[in-house]
Amino acid sequence: MGLLKLLLIKLLTGWCRSKRISCVGFGSENGKRGHEGPSRCYVWKWEEIVKATGNFSLLIGSGGFGNVYRGRLKRGRSLRKVAVKVVDCSTGRRRLALEQELGVLLQLRHENIVEILGYCIDRDDLLCAEEEGALIFDYASNGTIEEKLHPDRRSCEETPSRWSSKTLPWKNRVKIAFQLARAIEYLHRKSIIHGDIKPSNVLLDEDLNCILCDFGSAKKMRTTDCSPMSNHKVRNNRIMGSPGYADPEYLRTGMASEKNDVYGFGMVLLELVTGLEPISINRKVLDSRLSEDIVAVDPSLRGAFDIEEAKCLVEVARLCLQESAIIRPSAACILQTMSENIGLLSK
Repeated sequence: MGLLKLLLIKLLTGWCRSKRISCVGFGSENGKRGHEGPSRCYVWKWEEIVKATGNFSLLIGSGGFGNVYRGRLKRGRSLRKVAVKVVDCSTGRRRLALEQELGVLLQLRHENIVEILGYCIDRDDLLCAEEEGALIFDYASNGTIEEKLHPDRRSCEETPSRWSSKTLPWKNRVKIAFQLARAIEYLHRKSIIHGDIKPSNVLLDEDLNCILCDFGSAKKMRTTDCSPMSNHKVRNNRIMGSPGYADPEYLRTGMASEKNDVYGFGMVLLELVTGLEPISINRKVLDSRLSEDIVAVDPSLRGAFDIEEAKCLVEVARLCLQESAIIRPSAACILQTMSENIGLLSK
C-alpha cells in the first residue's frame, strides 16, 4: 500500500506540473511562465508569496487546513487584492490533499465559485518552504456568511473597519441562498461533491454575492451518469463535512454522494432564515415551529422580510434535511422550486 500511495503522489505531482503549461500568467513581470489554458492560474515562488502577504502579517481566516492571509499581487502595473491559503504539506497525505484541491479548482469556472489565481506547491523550488504550500484566490471584501450572521465569532486579525455592523438584509439572504444553490448544482453537473457546505465556506464579495470556497474536502464522483437527479455514492476515505452541517447518513455509512451537499445546504438555508446555528436548530424546531411560526425568522431583521418567501425557504430546507438521503431533492430541483416560488429571484 505504501508503494502504491507513493506512486499516486508522484503521478499527481507530475499532473499538476503539466497543468502549468496550460495556465495563463497572472501578475508576473514578464508573463513567460504561463500560457493560455482552461483556467487563469499562475505558479508562484514562495519568495513572491512571502512578499505579497507582508511576511504573512494579516490573518483573515483559519481552520484545520491552515491559515488564510490577505495580500497584494501585481497584475500588469496594478496591485490586486488576494487571499492566500497556506496549507501544511508536512506529510504526503496532506500534500496529496492540496494537489487534489488544486486539481478540482482547475476544472471549475462559475461566478459563484471561488476562482484559483495561482499556487505554490513545488518542492523543487528552493525558495518554497518544504512543509507548506499555498493557493491564491481573489479577495472577498465582505468576509463570510458566518461572519455576517454571527459577528461575535470573527477570529481573524483584520481591522474592524472591514466589517459592517448592519444586519444582513433579507433580500441579500434570499439572493445568497439562490446563488449557493446554483454553485452546488453546477458542481453536481460536473460530478463533483464539495463535501463541506457551511456558512464559513461561503464568501461574500463587495456586492454581497455568494462565492463558494474551500474545496479541501471535494471529491469526484466515479460514475458515468452525471445527472444532478442521480444519487450515486462513493466510498470516501476522508471525513467530509463539519459538525452540525455534515450529513448524518454519510457519517453512519462513510458513503459520499451529492446529497451530502444538499444536507449542508439545508442547514445553511435555515441559518440564513433564522440566524440560529445548527446546535440551536433541533428536530422539533424544524418539524413544527419553523414550518408554521414565522417568529422563527431572525429577530435582528426586525420584521423586514417576506413571510411567503421565508416559508418557501424553510420548506426547501426541511426537504434537504430529510434523514434519508435518497428522498432529498437534487440541487436542480431546489433551484427550480426557489425560482418558481420566490418572486425576488425573477426581478
